[in-house]
Amino acid sequence: MNQAPQHTNTGGNMKSVHSVKMRLFVIPLVVTFFGVLIIGILSSYFTRESLMNEMRDNGYFVSEQIIERMADNQAALVAINRILDEKIMSIANEVIVNRNQLNSSILQDIAIRMGAQDIYWYDQSGKIVYSTKDSYIDWVATAGNPVHDFMISSETERIEADIRKDTESDSIGKNGYKRAFQGYFVQVVIDAKEVAELTERFSYQTLIDNVGAHKNIDYVLVMDTSATVLASNDPDEVGEALEDEGSIAGARDGIAFSGLYTEEDTGLTSFDIVYPVVIDGVHIGAVNIGYSMSGVELAIRNNILIVAIAGIIVFLILSAMLFVTSNGAIAMITALNKHFEVLSSGDFSREVPNKVLDKKDEFGGMARAVERMQHAVSDMIKSVNQKSEQVASASEMLMSTSEQASTAAEEVTKAINEIATGASEQAKDTVASSDRVSQMGELVKRDHVYIQELNSAAQRIVGQKNDGFVILKELVAKTEQNSQSAALIYDIIRQNNENAEQIEMASAMIQSIADQTNLLALNAAIEAARAGEAGRGFAVVADEIRKLAEQSNNFTSEIKKVIDSLKNRSREAVTTMDGVRVIVEAQHESVNSTEARFSGIAEAIDQIKVVIDKLNHSSKDMSSNISGVISLTEALSSISEENAASTEEASAAMEEQTATMMEIATSGQQLAEVAQELQALIAAFKV
Repeated sequence: MNQAPQHTNTGGNMKSVHSVKMRLFVIPLVVTFFGVLIIGILSSYFTRESLMNEMRDNGYFVSEQIIERMADNQAALVAINRILDEKIMSIANEVIVNRNQLNSSILQDIAIRMGAQDIYWYDQSGKIVYSTKDSYIDWVATAGNPVHDFMISSETERIEADIRKDTESDSIGKNGYKRAFQGYFVQVVIDAKEVAELTERFSYQTLIDNVGAHKNIDYVLVMDTSATVLASNDPDEVGEALEDEGSIAGARDGIAFSGLYTEEDTGLTSFDIVYPVVIDGVHIGAVNIGYSMSGVELAIRNNILIVAIAGIIVFLILSAMLFVTSNGAIAMITALNKHFEVLSSGDFSREVPNKVLDKKDEFGGMARAVERMQHAVSDMIKSVNQKSEQVASASEMLMSTSEQASTAAEEVTKAINEIATGASEQAKDTVASSDRVSQMGELVKRDHVYIQELNSAAQRIVGQKNDGFVILKELVAKTEQNSQSAALIYDIIRQNNENAEQIEMASAMIQSIADQTNLLALNAAIEAARAGEAGRGFAVVADEIRKLAEQSNNFTSEIKKVIDSLKNRSREAVTTMDGVRVIVEAQHESVNSTEARFSGIAEAIDQIKVVIDKLNHSSKDMSSNISGVISLTEALSSISEENAASTEEASAAMEEQTATMMEIATSGQQLAEVAQELQALIAAFKV
């Protein structure tokens, strides 16, 4: 008799790396440690990216503010210079207006009244004739001097773009020139110290110095489109040509750039911002700002410190919670494991411990499920023991019954085999008849196909006949149109010939008028000659009239040639149209004859189609009858084959039934043996 397997528990296994305590305590702590580590890394990464994105946005914003300030400064300087230019020209115009009574005293009055620093009046040689400063009188502008440059130019007025010192003194002013008359011109100088101060205040360098004073900015500079530094908070960089990627992108290509930049000399890393400068739609260079990375590094260090402290606190709290929880879980698992060992020995009479059943958590639910399973297995063992006894007695009855059924089945099988032999012979004869009828049906179908092809050909002939009638009618109509068109063309040509003769008569009249005009012009010329000087104008008119008369004669001669050619061609066309008319009439008669013959052909085709239609109907009737005969023959053949197959299947079924009954008898014997073994196994359980 087989015994249930016995299992023993060893305490050492619970302390192995595969123990439940290891999984409940150590693994969560390891996962938590790596989770905190990953969170710290990701947090530092995203913090760094966020701060750098914020620095980039702030850098772009500050760059836009710098560009806006540069544009405002430039616009302010342009406005100031425009006001100064207008003031200079206004003073110059005032001087020119007073040129007739001009002297140095008047220039001084104008300067005081209109706010000029100096006014000079020059002659053609570039010498100062009058001046607000007496010491400058008789001073002559030499080559290379701005005054001399204006004097030799063709300009009527000029404003010097730059504020400069006077060539003879240290005074700073803005100069303008305007020509007066006969080579004289005036020079006006306006005090520009305040403008120079504003220019310095509004310069790129001053703006860059103000921006670079911020503690978070390592460097700031402005460069032109060739990446040459125009202004920088580091004076040594002014005039230097930069070749780094960001400078080329912003200054040359006009593309905003941001990224980390490490100074080779100092090793200092900054967040580099290069932003293109576009003023009034014109790209003039770029602004480069380097933000200090110290704030970003400090934020990352603080973030790492916070995550580390929080991770340690969470790690300690989770360790304590897991320790308490895992110990309680291990106690419950140990109690259940001991009970499972009792059940595995075959003893289902011992109950589950109450300390486990009373738990309200998952372990309590598991214990109650084990209790229900234990009761169910106990009931099943009792039921199996009872049923095995019943199976043993029933198997003996099954063996005797199956032997009787097997004997009766053998006798039925012999009778069915005799019926199957007769049905097979009948099926063979029926199949042969069906094949002959099918061959006859194929011949009828082939004849029907030939008749259908003949019918299709007749249909095409009828269609072509109808198309021929349509074409023939169109040909008759077009022939009539050709006859009418030929007659119309003949009338038109004849009318053209008559019109040409009328034109010829008109041309002759024009030639006669031209001859008379020529004589009149000749007489007028003679009379004009007699009149002498008084008739000279009339003689010119008479000569022109004579020339027009001669031209009219020439034109009428050319018209006569054209008309003669037209009349000759008209006569040829009339002759040709007479021949065409005869040909058209002959064509009309031929078309009428063709129409009559085509009508006879059409009648013959219609008669052929009637005969083909009758033949087609007969073929369809024959095909339908043959189809019915074939269907009946095939149905009879199918029935015979089915009868033969059914008898064979019945014979086979009886043989299978006999074999099955033998197998049932064998199985009944085996079932009795299994029932005895099952009773022996159940005896090992205690319920």
